[in-house]
Amino acid sequence: MPLQYSLGLEPPKRPTPPAPATWTPTHQPTSKLLILAKPDEETATRIARTANEIAARLGFEGKLVRSDLLHFTLHHIGTFSAVPQSIVTAVGECGDAIRMLPFTVSLTKVQNFRRRSGIPLIVLCGDDGVVGLRVLREKLGVALAKRFGSVRSSSFEPHMTLSYRAMEISDISIAPINFTIHEFVLVNSLQGQGRHDVLLRWRLGA
Repeated sequence: MPLQYSLGLEPPKRPTPPAPATWTPTHQPTSKLLILAKPDEETATRIARTANEIAARLGFEGKLVRSDLLHFTLHHIGTFSAVPQSIVTAVGECGDAIRMLPFTVSLTKVQNFRRRSGIPLIVLCGDDGVVGLRVLREKLGVALAKRFGSVRSSSFEPHMTLSYRAMEISDISIAPINFTIHEFVLVNSLQGQGRHDVLLRWRLGA
């Protein structure tokens, strides 16, 4: 199975001091830097419509991901209390080094994807239809490893999450949703705010 790279750029953990009653804990990090591939607006609307149809068929009344937040995560750069410009600049250099033509993605099934917490996600997958995402991710992984010196690795399966707090479902085949990826982006995912602020954007091309 392909490897998923992560820079592991997490803020250091601080020991909890024996604090007086007036001590206020340090705020938890709120900015998660991610490299994503996102569908175009028209495709995102079509995917959101499909998600609603499937949710209705399943009787699922949970929250679905908004169309503007639908994405494939390629790399998690790190989580921070404030966006570090030095990291953004370094990641920008890595993205600038990528040479790859636009490619087609084909999503063909809806299924569960389980996180470490055990909570099942409902996701869109594509088997052979996500090969281009694997290739782009691998190229980025090589560039990031050269720039930052080391990465952590884990299994990687390209998927687009439709719901983060979902129900157990059987795999559902759907009519293929085909679209072209023309770019990838570095975003600041503001935790708890439902926002993806785009920090950098790279167009695919020869």
